[in-house]
Amino acid sequence: MDAALKADKQEGLDEFWKKNLGLLSWMVLLFFGGSLLGIYYASIGYFPEIDWQASLSYLFAMSAIGLIMLVIYGLLLFVPGWIWSEALVHHYLMEETVCREDESPRKGKVFVIFGFPFILTVVAAHWALATRSFSAWSVTMSAVIFSAAWVCRALCGATASRIPLSSSQKGQKTTPAVSVQVRKVKINQNEIPLMDLIERLGFFELSLLSSIASLAAIHYLAAQDPRKDAWMLAICSLVMVVANFLVAIYFRDKRRTAVVCAVASAFLLLVLGNILVTRREAQLPCQILRLFGVGSGQSVTLILTKEAAEVVKLEDIPFEPIDHKDGAVKVEAAEILSRLGSEYFLHAYGKRFSLPKAMVLSWSVDDTPKEQLCPLPFLDVQICPLK
Repeated sequence: MDAALKADKQEGLDEFWKKNLGLLSWMVLLFFGGSLLGIYYASIGYFPEIDWQASLSYLFAMSAIGLIMLVIYGLLLFVPGWIWSEALVHHYLMEETVCREDESPRKGKVFVIFGFPFILTVVAAHWALATRSFSAWSVTMSAVIFSAAWVCRALCGATASRIPLSSSQKGQKTTPAVSVQVRKVKINQNEIPLMDLIERLGFFELSLLSSIASLAAIHYLAAQDPRKDAWMLAICSLVMVVANFLVAIYFRDKRRTAVVCAVASAFLLLVLGNILVTRREAQLPCQILRLFGVGSGQSVTLILTKEAAEVVKLEDIPFEPIDHKDGAVKVEAAEILSRLGSEYFLHAYGKRFSLPKAMVLSWSVDDTPKEQLCPLPFLDVQICPLK
């Protein structure tokens, strides 16, 4: 009776997830976007006053930021483990070695075969992305090649273990080819299915590429310093391995548990990133908001009304009058920390202050001069932008 009730409850939960998948996905986007905005506004000591007319803009901002976070953290904390589960752990070449008789994965085997080379590659990629040196990238490529060889060895061993030998063949030095059919694939004692081997290695390398691409996006946005943010880099590597390991273990039979583990790991990284990285300009929320034209580190020029000139004068902020009939003034080297709500929250000359949007006539950001060199995000070299 209890088993029947449990099965009915599980079926009801599955039906609920299927019917409300779109709503749940949007809630995840709002969760990540709202968390990032909340952490960012806590770091600048301000929260905008939002009326109902601006609520749609706020929801759009949370959804857009949440989508960016979902892509970055999904490639980092979910996709590699999902690839391990669906393409490697439960594939017929590995299933007998990695899984038990009830098809549940052996945690130790999964970590040794996939987690160990993964963590080596992740640590090497962290180092290479942080230092941007050719030698570090050489080490990373060596780690990728070693990982492929490690998984290839495990696949070959798993394939060989599936070939049964008769008692008359065990004592012979040369053994004739004995073929058995496993799921419509013929495996001989001296042969390994080459295409299957290449496909499985390709899937594992794809999981490495997914994590490296996400790390590259994070390093490019946050510009972390390996000397100042060493603890964050180490914790990020550990959380990555644990999250993908849990996804690989639970995704086949407990998909909701795997998704919850990935989401919890992403939120943990988001919080720890703002606790351990003390430099606000290197924190991920600040750098993502810079994509939308706000945040520290982006110098702008403000054109203010005559009334705003009185305010900045009281704050002892330098300004320059411009030739305008209404007495408008210009403030240079300012930063827009927030544009949500009815006010601008600004930073200029060591002070943070707010101005009603009606007092700000316009603002502009200077483009990078054409003769300036732009650094590549992966190597410590520079290139000239296209004219």
